[in-house]
Amino acid sequence: MGTNAADQETVNSIISYAQTAATNASNAATYAQQAKSSADIAATNAQNAYNAANTAAAQTIYNGQSAAYWAYQAAQGGTDTTPPTIQKVAGQNGATCTSTGTFYVVVQATDNRTGQLQARAQVDGGTWTGWYNIPQNAIPVTLSSTGAHTITVEVKDAAGNSSQATMTAFRV
Repeated sequence: MGTNAADQETVNSIISYAQTAATNASNAATYAQQAKSSADIAATNAQNAYNAANTAAAQTIYNGQSAAYWAYQAAQGGTDTTPPTIQKVAGQNGATCTSTGTFYVVVQATDNRTGQLQARAQVDGGTWTGWYNIPQNAIPVTLSSTGAHTITVEVKDAAGNSSQATMTAFRV
């Protein structure tokens, strides 16, 4: 009889260990599901943060300028509303005429703030050229016929303020 009782006790122990293992496995599955749910929530929160960051970045542009530009303007005492001063508009190397039809305009200008000045030109009220950095570049214009031509130059600063001046050039 002792042997049967010992065998029964062993069977009961095995059953007890199996039940504990099943309970632990069930708990592990529950914890794994909770971890997955938490990971899903974290992923959603991360995506929401990413979207919010992109929205914020897109909203740092105002009137075509970055937040850094506007911060710089504020540090300089506010928005620049003063146009550049055009000191001189002349032909390259002092020229006043051309025989080839292409005339190069040189512009000298200053501004109340630091930053690159740009200039463009038009002949006799026609189409404007593209923008050129000044004073580094001479602006090429076409004098399509012989005689006097009015060249209008527009200079703009980094804030978009602009000034105009004119000169007369001749094609011979």
